Amino acid sequence: MNCEDVETPGNAVEYLAEQAEDLCHLHDHVTRVIANLNIPKEVFSDYDNPDDARFPLEGIVKLFLYKEARGFGQQEAARRLSGAAYVFVRFDLPRAPTQAGISWMWRNRFDRHERGLIKDSAKRIREVCEEHDVVDRHEPALEPEDIQDDTGIEEEQIMQAVQRATDLGFEEFKD
Repeated sequence: MNCEDVETPGNAVEYLAEQAEDLCHLHDHVTRVIANLNIPKEVFSDYDNPDDARFPLEGIVKLFLYKEARGFGQQEAARRLSGAAYVFVRFDLPRAPTQAGISWMWRNRFDRHERGLIKDSAKRIREVCEEHDVVDRHEPALEPEDIQDDTGIEEEQIMQAVQRATDLGFEEFKD
């Protein structure tokens, strides 16, 4: 199935599940699978109001697929997006949305049918990823190809992430 063939929510769920099936052979984690999905934008209405949308539709759909597939609440999703693995970079978001921003986008950017489509798609993606054993508790580290010059990640943020990881990792070895 091609993106152009997706005309209904049911087709969109199957289209995303088929992609996840293929991507599970290439990637070792559900986060990377979701990051590489081709989102059928045609099934989402009125999201990209250029005067109002601060985050691109495709990245936000991936964020919500991620949140639902991993079974996270809004607060945990926000924490994971901005954590040491910088998940927001994989989803091509300009920055990590806050928990309040995630809540607002879910309620105001997607109608009831679109929210159902995202939940159904995330459930199928999770099932596919579980079949291929690519669902894990921890986020995988960023690969060099994940980082581009225009990501907006500053060296200070990287150093803070390294320091946080060091503090967490070496806590076990302290007296």
